[in-house]
Amino acid sequence: MAVNTIIDAEMMDGSIVKMTLNFKNLYLLRNKDKKTYDEYMKISNKGAQDEMEVAMMLYAAYKCGNIDQECMPFEDFLEILPVNREELSDIVIRLQPKKKEILQKPLEG
Repeated sequence: MAVNTIIDAEMMDGSIVKMTLNFKNLYLLRNKDKKTYDEYMKISNKGAQDEMEVAMMLYAAYKCGNIDQECMPFEDFLEILPVNREELSDIVIRLQPKKKEILQKPLEG
């Protein structure tokens, strides 16, 4: 039985978006949107260096969570992304619970 790795994340506008970083959806993202996939992999491999990289990681997770649907552009995603940095870090941790060090330094909020 497959484990459900999709989480629901509440955005600033009250909408709920699905996010995941499971391998199957990352594979599908690589074939569907290589630019977003490459950005995610670059950040994932070195750790997020700033808040915009955290936002890009979450955008990749959003695109993976909605891989069979039309997704909003990155700029629109930024408009509804929560501004609470602690909440954003919590979402990243929920998406990558086994990763020892996701961020090089904690986000300040």
